[in-house]
Formats: sequence, structure tokens, C-alpha cells
Amino acid sequence: VAWATALEDGVPLAGVTIEANAGRQVAVTGQDGTARFELPNQETTLLVARQGADTAVLLRSTHLWGH
Repeated sequence: VAWATALEDGVPLAGVTIEANAGRQVAVTGQDGTARFELPNQETTLLVARQGADTAVLLRSTHLWGH
């Protein structure tokens, strides 16, 4: 489950495009701000969320940056 909310007030965001695996898997959030899709075991290293001119990146693990 991916959940998108506004940074300003925490309100769920509808219509946010969530991409995994470099765009091979795409889902769009509904009115409740959630989108559901399966993630392959270790293939997915990050999720990218886009709405209008805004983009957010969520890493699967902070271990990508070092030890």
C-alpha cells in the first residue's frame, strides 16, 4: 500500500501517480490517498510519487547510502 498525503495538512491526496521499478509498475491514488500494488521481492529499490510539478522519492532502505 502506498499512501499519499499533503505535507501542509496531512489531507489524503487523490490522483498521485506512484511508480515502482522505474515505471514498470504504476498505480494512482484514490480519494483516500491510497494505491495498492504488489512489489517484487528485492527488485524494487524505490518508489516515486508524482502529482503536477511535485515529485517525491521513497527509498526501500536507508542502507543504500552506506553501511
